[in-house]
Amino acid sequence: MTVNEAPPGRRSRKRRSTRTALATAALDLFEEQGFVATTIEDITERADVARRTFFRHFPSKEAALLPDTEEYEQRVTAALDHQELPLTMSGIVDAFAQAIDAMQGDEALQRRRAAVIADNRLHVGNSAWESFVATRDSLVGHLAARTGRPTDDQRIHLAVSLALFALSVSYTRWTESTDGAGPREGFTGTIEVLRGLLDGEITLGDAD
Repeated sequence: MTVNEAPPGRRSRKRRSTRTALATAALDLFEEQGFVATTIEDITERADVARRTFFRHFPSKEAALLPDTEEYEQRVTAALDHQELPLTMSGIVDAFAQAIDAMQGDEALQRRRAAVIADNRLHVGNSAWESFVATRDSLVGHLAARTGRPTDDQRIHLAVSLALFALSVSYTRWTESTDGAGPREGFTGTIEVLRGLLDGEITLGDAD
């Protein structure tokens, strides 16, 4: 380490602080002047950083609305590593739920982000899909390596995709609800509905 080089812990904290400042500035501006009208220059000026610094953290302004994706993926991976082999779908779901617990943060902040995303689906859609695919592929690769299966194993792809889909559905429903249920309850509840649909225990078009 050179004399002027910050220790790894300090670098990590500084990186997180800068990333948070950019995400906060972006969200504030999206709410104040609209998503479309806000430029990357507006965000970097509000956060008081250089334009190139923005692109060290986010590939686009759309991605600034999803700043926790990388950390969530890391927490899911860590939780999966603590699951015993052979892995079951219940174990994978539990790993996702553990990551949700670890990521509990400012509920109001999450609802603000969700509102901006909902109001700008046409503009944010591609970025959200790219984030979904990148997370899916990373988790598939990790599980394939851990289980000794090829990365194109259909079972691994389906298990990860189902968990991510349930997470997406439950997150959207949670941000739009006022019933007091937390993100974990929403996720596990979505999984139970999915299981019921697949097992035929839940049907569509009946009185309930």
